[in-house]
Amino acid sequence: MKCYIFSHKKVTSIRSPKMTSLDPPEGGWGWVIVIAAFTGFLISAGSLNSFGVLYVAFLDAFGESNTATAWINGIFNIFFALSANYGVALSKRFGHRKTVMAAGVLASIGISISAFTTRLNHLFITYGILTGIGLGLTYVVYIEIVSLYFNRRFKVAIGLAMAGTGAGQLFFSIVTQTLVDRYGWRGALIILSGIVSHVCVVGALLRPLRVENYSDKHSKGRRSPKARMAEEHEYRNNNTDEKTTPLRPCELTGSCESRGRKKYAITSTSNGTCPGNFKSCLFAVYDFSLFKNPTFVVLLLIIVGQTSGIVASSVHSVKRARDFGISNIQSAYVPAVMGLAQMIGRPGVGAVGHVTKLHPCVIYALCMFVGGISLIFSVYMRNFTGQIIFIAVFGVSTGGYVIHNPIVVKLLLGRENLGHTISFFNIIIGVWSLLFSPLGGWIRDTSKCYDGYFWLAGAAELIAAVLGAVLPIVDRIGRRGDRKQEPEGCNACADMKTAAESIREAVAIPEDSTAL
Repeated sequence: MKCYIFSHKKVTSIRSPKMTSLDPPEGGWGWVIVIAAFTGFLISAGSLNSFGVLYVAFLDAFGESNTATAWINGIFNIFFALSANYGVALSKRFGHRKTVMAAGVLASIGISISAFTTRLNHLFITYGILTGIGLGLTYVVYIEIVSLYFNRRFKVAIGLAMAGTGAGQLFFSIVTQTLVDRYGWRGALIILSGIVSHVCVVGALLRPLRVENYSDKHSKGRRSPKARMAEEHEYRNNNTDEKTTPLRPCELTGSCESRGRKKYAITSTSNGTCPGNFKSCLFAVYDFSLFKNPTFVVLLLIIVGQTSGIVASSVHSVKRARDFGISNIQSAYVPAVMGLAQMIGRPGVGAVGHVTKLHPCVIYALCMFVGGISLIFSVYMRNFTGQIIFIAVFGVSTGGYVIHNPIVVKLLLGRENLGHTISFFNIIIGVWSLLFSPLGGWIRDTSKCYDGYFWLAGAAELIAAVLGAVLPIVDRIGRRGDRKQEPEGCNACADMKTAAESIREAVAIPEDSTAL
């Protein structure tokens, strides 16, 4: 009898020292997982990117300044981004179902309590912290569990699942504005808490891959469930391999990989969790040695520019449309169209890059350049049609450079550093959102318009575009410096060639936990 256990890319047998492999299901219940992940992304990204509608409602309800009200979104963003780094670690310790369902309860409670707040600073805790942590914990878990069920079809599966991010912004923007107009912001939050509670249903659908027992070729007939359980128990008691060490949490997704670390095999349990030192995993998601790499530092600066544009468009575009004299429901269409444009931009830009064979950094820089130009010119487009044109162009460009974030990281830093880099991206996104969102409110309070704020956001994206264009030069200089420090006979060049070739496989993979 052999006992097979699933890893994120294959199923391995722990009976043989050679560790034979078996492919993931590549379908079956996996398509239910894709639908569940699509729904989860719809709720998480929709709540995150449609805040602009609630922002206007909170301004009208509490009468506070734009700066103070914008802190709600800033706090939400930082807790969303930081908790996303640990969602997979929790799922490895407690299972995907328990993690997502518990997070759904927390997020729903946070929104429902927000409906009964009487002061603006109460929303910092209820909506900003509770809801931000709840929805953030689920975000990367959806990507991880899809990768468990798919290997060969992973690009298609994760593409379909991630389409929920744009659909969520499209759906939530219009629905939230409709609910606010009909029931007020308190009634809207109560209904939204019920919608967000469906994250628990999503979690219930995340069925773990269970250990399967296969009889030897000499065995005949089917065994009863009790007999299979008895055989499995006996196998585990009598066939413990001392050389097989449990995989630490988060190592399954590659976020704990680094040079010089020992590789482990997985000893899976029936509920989909794996044992390990949970505390060590919380610190293992970060690799501070990356700051010695100039390419990594430039990428962090690029993320600052991207976040500036995304925060400006998703948080303050609705209020600015109201300032232009556009009606409430038409103002809500602005972030909705942005979500639709992102749905088109992500696969569309990826397909263009695949067909034209352009260098990923060229497409990366062009998308940020278009986004920056659209932000600057949006201040002169003061009617509904102009705002829709602006947000559509910006949405397509945003979808393009967001989808290229993991592609460029894999190309320049290598696959082994992808998890660590995305973790730092999330920190930058959260911290900069916390600062840049209230900055927009402050500029609106002092100058009585958003022109200066959107000029600043556009300039930040243009600077990011320039940095994206020179990334290959920076990377070449950094590699040249590394070669001078490397001893003769090292295999760095071969490793770099392998990392460069792997980009062709990643063109359509939207592994962007960095997507706002």
